[in-house]
Amino acid sequence: MFPDGTLQSGLPNIVTSQANSTIRFPAPGAISPARDKPDKTHTSTFGVAYANDIAHRAMLGIGPLRFPTGSMLVREKLLKPTASSPAVLVVMIKREQGFNPKANDWEFLTVSGDQKKIEKREKEGKCRACHALEAKDDFVFRYPAQ
Repeated sequence: MFPDGTLQSGLPNIVTSQANSTIRFPAPGAISPARDKPDKTHTSTFGVAYANDIAHRAMLGIGPLRFPTGSMLVREKLLKPTASSPAVLVVMIKREQGFNPKANDWEFLTVSGDQKKIEKREKEGKCRACHALEAKDDFVFRYPAQ
């Protein structure tokens, strides 16, 4: 346990606090610099990803990832490492079986940084196409890649 009350999960860069998991991404110098606008592909933005308790338990398993219905993953996207609030949030919600068979029943959302508006909901499109690269791990990218 760390002095701030958080608990290291045993997985690299994942810390648990009060039933939430925080995934810490590489130091700013380790990834591409921030852009003037939010990066819709996540690769050159800063921020933190969160997992609800259901998703966190799935992440602690051995072998390929398998997330149960109700799992939720949220990634905040900051325009620069010193930003005090996200430009947007990207969200994955694991829905009931049959909701989206081509993406293993995930729904993909983009939410405004102030969390007041769902800007986009999709079952297909760029989100699914990119996450399909990780179909073996239930469409979720591991950090660090395994």
